[in-house]
Amino acid sequence: EERNKLPVSYDLWEMHEGVHLYSLAAIYAAFQSMKEIGDILRPVFETNNRLKVEAMNKLEARITKYQEEMKNFILTNLYDEQTKTFLRNQNDNRTDISELGIVVPFEIFSPKEKKVLNTVERMNMTLRTYTGGYLRFEQDHYRGGNSPWPISTAWMGMYYQKAGEKTKAKECLEFIVNTANKHGFLAEQVSNETMQPNWANGLGWAHAMFILLV
Repeated sequence: EERNKLPVSYDLWEMHEGVHLYSLAAIYAAFQSMKEIGDILRPVFETNNRLKVEAMNKLEARITKYQEEMKNFILTNLYDEQTKTFLRNQNDNRTDISELGIVVPFEIFSPKEKKVLNTVERMNMTLRTYTGGYLRFEQDHYRGGNSPWPISTAWMGMYYQKAGEKTKAKECLEFIVNTANKHGFLAEQVSNETMQPNWANGLGWAHAMFILLV
């Protein structure tokens, strides 16, 4: 009875349980890494272990099939035909910056595909604040939910880099630099009114995303 039920998990914000676009994208990318490891190892065995190579080839075929099934699942169950945008999970249609994960870092879809462009346009209409920073998701209630996150802004900057939009990527980078405190620390959130950190400061995740963007 349980076999055909999809397992649920928490989203990356540790707030909602369900089947998430970001989680599926991460698994898809993990499969891709397994295939790339196989490409590196296969030449080592080709001359002296034919059975090993055959087993690796069969495994790669299975992994490719899993990837195809996952991508089809995403297009069928995590894409809204009415708005022509991707969905963060199966439970609601709130826009979430983590939807960018299908492009960066997990590379299921290219940055210029129409479905992706539509999703990014919706993010700019719902998540971009008047100061140029980005919220993490629509209708966020954590600490008021109105403050941009350096994490989200760096993520959008990385998307623009991948899309070749250098000016927009630079704007995201400048927002993060300009809202760091006097010691260069990046916060979890930034006040739109003061353009200064207004919550947990020196957030490791924010610094990591900034490094990736740079």
